[in-house]
Amino acid sequence: MGNLSRTHEALLQLDAIPTPTAAAARLLELALEDPPSAERFAELIETDPGVAAELMRDANDPGRAKAPHLDLRAAVTAASADELRRLAFAAITPESAASGLVDEEASGMHGLRRHAVAVAVAARELALQRDDAGPDEAYGAGLMSAVGAMALASLRPVQAGMLRRRLLGSRQDSLCEQERQAFGFDNDQMARALGEAWDLPVEMRDVLQFQCSSADAVEHECPLATQELVRIVRAAREVAAAAGFAAHDFEQRDPPPGDVVELLAAVDREALATRVRDAVDAADALARPRDAEPETRIRNLRIANNELVRLLVRSEHQWQAADAVTSVMRYVLQRLGDGDPLPGLMFRTMESMGFKRVTFVDCDTQARRLTVKLSGALRGSTKVPEGSFMPLPAEGRGLSGPAILTRDDRSPEAAALLDLLGVHACVLAPLSDAEGSTRGFLAADHGPNGSLPLPGDERCLSIIADQASLLLRYERMSREQARMATVDPLTGAATRRRLMDRLDHLISLSGRTRIPLSLAILDLDHFKKFNDTMGHQVGDRLLQELVGVLTEHVRKTDLVGRYGGEEFVVLFPGADLAGAHVVAESLRHEIFEFGRAHAAAYDHLPISVSVGVAQLRVGEHGDVLEDAQALIGRADEVLYQAKHNGRNRVERAA
Repeated sequence: MGNLSRTHEALLQLDAIPTPTAAAARLLELALEDPPSAERFAELIETDPGVAAELMRDANDPGRAKAPHLDLRAAVTAASADELRRLAFAAITPESAASGLVDEEASGMHGLRRHAVAVAVAARELALQRDDAGPDEAYGAGLMSAVGAMALASLRPVQAGMLRRRLLGSRQDSLCEQERQAFGFDNDQMARALGEAWDLPVEMRDVLQFQCSSADAVEHECPLATQELVRIVRAAREVAAAAGFAAHDFEQRDPPPGDVVELLAAVDREALATRVRDAVDAADALARPRDAEPETRIRNLRIANNELVRLLVRSEHQWQAADAVTSVMRYVLQRLGDGDPLPGLMFRTMESMGFKRVTFVDCDTQARRLTVKLSGALRGSTKVPEGSFMPLPAEGRGLSGPAILTRDDRSPEAAALLDLLGVHACVLAPLSDAEGSTRGFLAADHGPNGSLPLPGDERCLSIIADQASLLLRYERMSREQARMATVDPLTGAATRRRLMDRLDHLISLSGRTRIPLSLAILDLDHFKKFNDTMGHQVGDRLLQELVGVLTEHVRKTDLVGRYGGEEFVVLFPGADLAGAHVVAESLRHEIFEFGRAHAAAYDHLPISVSVGVAQLRVGEHGDVLEDAQALIGRADEVLYQAKHNGRNRVERAA
């Protein structure tokens, strides 16, 4: 197995960089303050690379608006009280508090933490003297510079201790080789893998990748935007070593690279080393718990344990809710094009997220009314009656976004919705139309006597509602496209495509059942005169009214289709030639009477049709003797006979 594979395999065992026992106790003290002090949290986090890494992972989440990625203080300020407490509680869990189970001195973890703080302080001091890097970002990058070595010490504390003792008599340039012998990979490889796996800020990844590289590699391979930050951290590592806080003790250290020598040439290194020593001592003091009483420590741990249980239950519920969203989304994709998706989506939401009921509520802001349009409930629960309604007190502004609504809410709109549903609490998520306007809501609850929704339910239901909105739009577009493909946009008759598909089906059916099939083809007489004398708009209106007359006077099983221009075909399934001739004659008469009744609207031009009728030819044994085109062709031939014989008449094929 290659080094890279071993590195990623080891990462699966590392949830976090451990926090020192004393620092974890101090974090817990700060977390139990009400409210927790962001300023003191920031001071303490700046001494702990493990918690700083967790904070960076949160702050670098692209879905959240945070302060600059490497600015730890700004990230702490932007975090909520719950987020700060989560950081503190994570620091005392067994998975991330492994340092309490091993000798920090023996593994070298204690020295690595002091080294990280020393590099961070030196990096900030160096950045203050230059214009190309922010001091706060430089501090964050310096604090995390030893994350690879700390990960190794955390994963393999015994091997790390043995390696530390062996390095006392080694040269610095042998470090990576000895780490690969001890662990299967070196701290540089581990640092890069951590940066990628934990989604650390891109600036931090550049620092981890190039902090031990040659000056030439930094100049030609490192992104230009982070070159100055990388050089500052490289120089800060030299300052930290000079101050007595090297990551490892070597018999002989490598000379600093040229870019580091150049950067430190204008710096009072002894004065800077003194400031670094003072800062490390201050960081050690800051990380000590204030209360040394064992009883207080035990009480704090019990409180934290109860809080961790609560967070675990909430996390488990949120995981299940997220899994439910995935299940509903899979159902959404499977239902594309299957008709109205909302009932099935509502049921799948109940089934997946554990709600007893889901209701689609229409919000009519003009009529000031909330109306239940669709309601669903699991077995054993009573649905909200469909059609029930409640006056909307205002314009629905209190129902504008995803939320958990309870009777404690002071919004009159929320109270009206809860009254309509008959519950004490519900989860609400809006459905939107194509323009983004709210057209209604999905409301989910656990029934009139059920439990309250949990935080996070509103986010999951909102995702489902967004997908439901998209699916409903897709269904409307699909129906419109299907209608456009089968309905002539001008007249409302069937399109030629739909007409021919239907005719092919009826011909096949007639061959199997010997049920007769006939059709009539109609042509509007002298239609060109209408367009020439009154314009195409009047001609279009005449075609529309012609289809209206035809549709009104045929059976539901018959089909009126536009064959082309002013020609129309009417299919008569089940009718023989004589019966079709009678119906065609009736249609001709109705159109002629329509023309007489509306003569003034059409400049007294006569309105009439010529019609040809034909019946499908079927053999004695049910074999069809012609296809659709042949049948229409025979009807078309007698249509022209009707025109030749004076128009406004019906002829039938032999």
